Amino acid sequence: MPVKPGFKARATTSRKRKLLTLAETEITQCRYGERALELWGNWTVLWSEMDPSWQGSAAFLVTREGKFAYCKYIYGSCEDCDNWMMKKLSGAQVVQEMNKNSMHFDDLHHLENWIIMLEGTSDIKGAAFRKIFNKLIHSPESQNYRQHLQTEIEYGHLSSLEID
Repeated sequence: MPVKPGFKARATTSRKRKLLTLAETEITQCRYGERALELWGNWTVLWSEMDPSWQGSAAFLVTREGKFAYCKYIYGSCEDCDNWMMKKLSGAQVVQEMNKNSMHFDDLHHLENWIIMLEGTSDIKGAAFRKIFNKLIHSPESQNYRQHLQTEIEYGHLSSLEID
C-alpha cells in the first residue's frame, strides 16, 4: 500500500531513537494537536502515526507513570467532514471528547489484554504494539509484572508466554 506524502508511522522505542514526549512530535502540526497536548503533552510516545495535513489523522500510544493511553482521531478541512467542527465544540469540549474516545490502561496487564484483542483481528497495529509491549516487559521497571505473569503461567492461567 503506497504511503501518502507527509505520512509517517514510527515506533519510537528503537535503541537508535530518542524517546519523545507527545509535545515533541508532529501532533503540533495536526488540527486539535494542542488539545491532545492538554491531555498527554508530557507523556512518552511509544508509537505514533500522524498525517499532519489540512485534513488528516493522528494516532498515538503514550505512557506515563505506569499508565498508558491510545488515542486516534481524524479531522477534516471543513464542517462537513470534521465531526467536532460540525458540532461546534469548544476547545474544552474537544478535550473531553478526545479523552472519552481514547483507550486508557492502568497497567501493563490491561495494555496486553488490548494487544491480544488486536492480534485476534486484522488490525495491523497488533503486531507493532506486541513488539513495543515485549520491550516494555523486559525493562527493569516491569519486574513486578513479569513476576505476575510467571505466577499466571505456573497456575495454568496462561499456557505460554515469552517473558525472558
